[in-house]
Amino acid sequence: MIKIAIVDDEEQTREQILRTLKENIQKQHEVEIKLYASGESFFEEIQKGETTDILFTDIQMQQLDGVELGEIGPKDLP
Repeated sequence: MIKIAIVDDEEQTREQILRTLKENIQKQHEVEIKLYASGESFFEEIQKGETTDILFTDIQMQQLDGVELGEIGPKDLP
């Protein structure tokens, strides 16, 4: 199973990406798609042990943005 995370502070954008993925990827692969409204909420789940294979993220978000999320590595996790 492919685990996909969509992180964006705009609900409309999250939903648009979700629709696109469902229309294209879910037909060919077994996927689990999770939506997050902020970088912080995604990071909290990662710290709890959640994993993801593919990350779609907005670059400009309040506090923890997409660039910072992309820089998270093993050193940042428990």
